[in-house]
Amino acid sequence: MTTFKFMKLPYLARRLVVKIMETNEQINYSLISRNSKRLVQCLNKTPDYFEATIQGQIICLDTNLSDMKHLKLVFLPELRLGSCPVPTTPLVVKSSISCRGCELEKAEFSTRDWIDHLVDIFHCKTLKLIFDQGSAYYDLVSIRDLFQGFDIIGLAIQDTYREHALKILWIFQPVLSIIRQLSIIRVPFELEDMEYIHGVVFQNYDYLKLAGPSDLGIEAVMDMNSKIIEMSNPEIDAFQLNLFVQEWMNITTSASMETLTITLLKQETVEFYEHVILDEIPHTVVPRDRFKKFHMPIDTNSWKKMDRIVGQYEIQGWEERKATIQLDVYGNEVRFKFVVGQ
Repeated sequence: MTTFKFMKLPYLARRLVVKIMETNEQINYSLISRNSKRLVQCLNKTPDYFEATIQGQIICLDTNLSDMKHLKLVFLPELRLGSCPVPTTPLVVKSSISCRGCELEKAEFSTRDWIDHLVDIFHCKTLKLIFDQGSAYYDLVSIRDLFQGFDIIGLAIQDTYREHALKILWIFQPVLSIIRQLSIIRVPFELEDMEYIHGVVFQNYDYLKLAGPSDLGIEAVMDMNSKIIEMSNPEIDAFQLNLFVQEWMNITTSASMETLTITLLKQETVEFYEHVILDEIPHTVVPRDRFKKFHMPIDTNSWKKMDRIVGQYEIQGWEERKATIQLDVYGNEVRFKFVVGQ
């Protein structure tokens, strides 16, 4: 059987073939030689951002390119909470190029070399940094240094210890005033932490997501300065959402807010919750055949995934400000979505 000599093809033919490859295939090809790397660079395929998820023995690297499947930098650190620097080189790097995945070969690459290689071929130094379950084992200074030079636009902390989350916020405090997106999900903060947490969440973000029990109720939401807010707090109920709508109509909420999504658990929500939320609120019911399709600048799961829309309702506040309330259901969740101006 004759082997096809791909590298013997003329440059333009190789460029055309590489251009129609999927992103992970292009990454694999770029590792062959300097010339193959240069060819992928010349495609000028640029994502909006990289996403790095820090887990126990894995750092996942991803982009917002729709066909890219993450790369896994797999380590074997000595697992002691908060004391493990990021290993200089990964044990193995896996690409999800197929259902089984494959290992990428570049023995001379350090951990930072892998990151720099992706930066070079995609022409991007914008980063969202996610600290997930297991990230507490790593020394945070080594994580910060690993991504030195990146423009960090997003920070997410989820499913980790209280002490670790507070340390992340302290280590990355210099970027909190300039990042555009912040998510804090299922972190068991204590009452004594809340004054500091208030100082963090009341800054001006493009996107703010908070999930889990906290003292940040609907009154706090009214004063938040972020444009897009998503919250899941068992303390917020349909009666408080009614209060929020009334306050918005009277211009006593933040003028910065463009979209608010509050998630309620169906089994803990009062029957006929839509009537409670809209009680004494002048509104117009949008006919089902004229339901609006909203354009969201940040495409989150709460907008991408839903089982059914319960209803849409138009309201108007002072100075003819307009908003639409959408109530929808997904699984055991009821979502209250408040969209200004659309």
